[in-house]
Amino acid sequence: DLPTPPDPEVYGEIVKRVLMHYTEGWEDGFFYDIEQVAIWTEPNVHYFWNGTSQDYHDLYVAAHEAIHGHFGDEIACVLHLGRDVFSQGVIDAFDPATEPIDAVANHYYSTRPITFINGLLFKEDRATELLNNQGYPGDEIPIFISEWNRDTWGNSVTVASFAGCALTYFVGLHPDNVSPFTGESHNVVMGHHYSSEGNFWDDE
Repeated sequence: DLPTPPDPEVYGEIVKRVLMHYTEGWEDGFFYDIEQVAIWTEPNVHYFWNGTSQDYHDLYVAAHEAIHGHFGDEIACVLHLGRDVFSQGVIDAFDPATEPIDAVANHYYSTRPITFINGLLFKEDRATELLNNQGYPGDEIPIFISEWNRDTWGNSVTVASFAGCALTYFVGLHPDNVSPFTGESHNVVMGHHYSSEGNFWDDE
């Protein structure tokens, strides 16, 4: 398990200075255009987080205050929000009157394009429901599918075809478009295609 940062405020300061390095040139840095920053990854998975839901809430709030205190609204802080008991505990700890949530993220893996599409719609509905129930405008908060892929990786026509289908669907999910199924607007944003073993067939 990765250890939980012992001091959320120190973590927030570290993230702020990393962003200063990459966006403002601080400490011989760079001037990249960064619009979002994820506050941790998959805290609902024990491999990545050994703290509680309250611990993760505290980490996000501290990072949000540090980042917005320096950058204003230029960089959004993204909260990882699944559909499990841990994530329910995270959202329950938030006070919408004093603790803003800029955006939420989720990861998704599937085997068939149709289940991938239906699963995305379910994740959007679930995240929006969690936010709405806690008093946040869930329909207005962006939902990043920040990591996605096929359940079974490898170099094959099947895996590459899945990626092609998913990418085609994501084009239809551009924020300027309405849902191809419901005809309604949505707040899902495409994220990264996770591929550690390759997803396209070999050259030969």
